[in-house]
Amino acid sequence: MRSVCATSSRVVVLSNGGRQLLIDVYGVDEKKISVVPHGVPDSKFSHSLADAKVSLGFEENIPMMATFGLLHRNKNIQFPLKAMQTIVKSIPNVMYLIIGQTHPQVQLYEGDSYVHELENNITAFGLTKNVRFVNKYMHDDELIAYLGAVDIVLTPYNSVDQYVSGALSWAVGAGKCVISTPYLYATELLDNGRGFLTPFNDTAHLMFVKYSDSEYLSEAWTPINETLKQFLQNSVENFKPTSYQTTYCQIYKSVCKGYKERLFDDLKNLVTEHCYSLKRQLDESMQKMIDDRSNTRMNLFFLQFTNLLHQYRRAIEGIVPLFHYLDIIYVKPKVRSSVEQELLLLYKTIIVEPFLNHIFTLLQHLINTSHRPSKETIDLLLHLISDITPESAIKQYDLFKRYCDGEDVFSEITSNDEDMITSAPRTTSKRPVDDLLGEEDQPSAKRTTNIIKSPHTDN
Repeated sequence: MRSVCATSSRVVVLSNGGRQLLIDVYGVDEKKISVVPHGVPDSKFSHSLADAKVSLGFEENIPMMATFGLLHRNKNIQFPLKAMQTIVKSIPNVMYLIIGQTHPQVQLYEGDSYVHELENNITAFGLTKNVRFVNKYMHDDELIAYLGAVDIVLTPYNSVDQYVSGALSWAVGAGKCVISTPYLYATELLDNGRGFLTPFNDTAHLMFVKYSDSEYLSEAWTPINETLKQFLQNSVENFKPTSYQTTYCQIYKSVCKGYKERLFDDLKNLVTEHCYSLKRQLDESMQKMIDDRSNTRMNLFFLQFTNLLHQYRRAIEGIVPLFHYLDIIYVKPKVRSSVEQELLLLYKTIIVEPFLNHIFTLLQHLINTSHRPSKETIDLLLHLISDITPESAIKQYDLFKRYCDGEDVFSEITSNDEDMITSAPRTTSKRPVDDLLGEEDQPSAKRTTNIIKSPHTDN
């Protein structure tokens, strides 16, 4: 090593740990060392772990962990297998994938003896239903597909001096939650909350110790809360760079450390508060519309409602994947719902239902004026509404058919509810906009507020 580095004009390493190793151990001149971080695939990020699991033949809600790469004894896979004996007691359907075949150099002098030892451990530990070998060499696309399906990647290696790991790099690049022993590369790459380090061969620490309230707030909820607010507020001016992987790991750790119920409640409380803030904005805008009675003000209110709904839907698309592990461990089996359903229900109850009839009445008025919203805006609104409250497509059949005919949203709704649509009124409400802005709505803001706050109003 010393002679190779001495005769080289430039030495390239894949990590800062490797650079320091050359300097401290081999006396290489630091000026000739360049660090080029280990590459990762430029693969498309998938928001749906459930779809990825199903595509590989697994159930969509099964919790999945994996270790991948060429197999040899330094992989130390017997360590997580021991921990799995405890894990399956609380998560009976958990699946641990061991992906890869025996390293070719290892194959030369000991064949598949390490794999056979692991298979014997799996049988002895009663894990035959919870551990699966994917015993083959995978090309990049196939490995990326498996990475997209797992919730957690384990790198339980037992060599402290390992200064680089392609498997760990790929896992971090894919935004996975990573649990690792503290070998050199892991301590560098998983720094600043990007993953979890557990002592070598310590199964108790691998299982995590329960949070205290103060630890949950400081280590988990406070940073999670800040990230979620950025999604919800959708403000470019106040945006701070965030790490998907770091937030996913904080959520995963909260679940493992006994705070899944608290985390779910905190999430719903935050979103509820946000929805009421949006409702106050709409209340104020509606009062101005009632006072002004102009088509311009009506159009502004219509656009504001559409934009807020669109922003919220986009925020949910970013938030839901972060809570996948909470979903499969707690929300779906215990609450009999999903994080996405619960967050959409909050918006439906607080925002959509109080204003929906007003919005349809305004739209029926505006489409016959010079302030008519664009077809694209109307199409966007109807798609968003049908996503949150599909029953509105039945009540407003003609309106949805006019702007969504031939689209998937209309076809799906009408095919599922053909009988209901047939029996429903075949015309949209012809109620004039003056009824919305009539004399009973004029005398005080209190009257307007009461109208808007009632989730079952017919006004």
